[in-house]
Amino acid sequence: MTSSVPNDAPHTATDFADVVANATPQAEAVGVRRLFLVRHGQTTSNAIHALDTALPGADLTELGRMQATEAGTTLAERTQRARILSSQAARAQQTAVNVAHAFAAAGGHVSGVGRDGSEALPSALLLDDATAQHMIKSPHATAAAAGEVRALPGVAEIAAGDYEMRNDEDAHEHYHRILGEWLYGQRTTRVPGGETGEEVLLRYLKPLLVALAEHAERGEEDLALVSHGAVIRLAAGLLGNVPGEWAFGHYLPNAHMVELEIPEKLPGIVEGHPDELEALTGTFRLRAWGLHGTPE
Repeated sequence: MTSSVPNDAPHTATDFADVVANATPQAEAVGVRRLFLVRHGQTTSNAIHALDTALPGADLTELGRMQATEAGTTLAERTQRARILSSQAARAQQTAVNVAHAFAAAGGHVSGVGRDGSEALPSALLLDDATAQHMIKSPHATAAAAGEVRALPGVAEIAAGDYEMRNDEDAHEHYHRILGEWLYGQRTTRVPGGETGEEVLLRYLKPLLVALAEHAERGEEDLALVSHGAVIRLAAGLLGNVPGEWAFGHYLPNAHMVELEIPEKLPGIVEGHPDELEALTGTFRLRAWGLHGTPE
């Protein structure tokens, strides 16, 4: 198993739209809902290949804001109505606001949250003032768009621990080797100074599953969660029962997304025990993984 420092800007969200339009059919039946796990746009830390995982993290670059806008347009080609949520990181919240604005501009309906906070998720947080200030840089960071996005507590990137903000090949090799072990099912391995794979999945999936359950009655509403590349691969790999080798070998560039079909009967995490993760395996159907389609 090998890994290398990835280039975060070889593909655009437009590439994703072109490929998925040809490779992935639209949902055929009313009531089939989808979950879009969207990676944030490029950040200043991505540009120098730094393992930046601590909150609040770096801001988007100009390219990152453009990527986020393209991702919103792509999302509008995949669904007409979506709830848009974000991780707690500044880069993800900035991306989500741009996605929401571009999604609406392309004819999509951002649902579930009013500007007055009505129908807000009980488990979600309003964007903080510091992040709102960061968003002033974005041409699409309107107050209306910010009012339609919420950040889910617990949703963040896999903590780099002792490798935080390092950009050397050795740090990347060790970080991605541990991710590979988790994808192969060895989730008790711990990132030095950080978390185990089990801990990451439990903190990420529990609030996500709660958010899905709270809106399960809205049969035509999809959900888009803007978060982070490594944790998206880990979570989607479990939910979609994706072979570890395939998930490890198929990197998710900035502002690309994984699309999963939400099951009619949603699973949940009750006790927060690692055994509950096994019951989640394969409960969602993988429809697209960035530019890569599916393993089938």
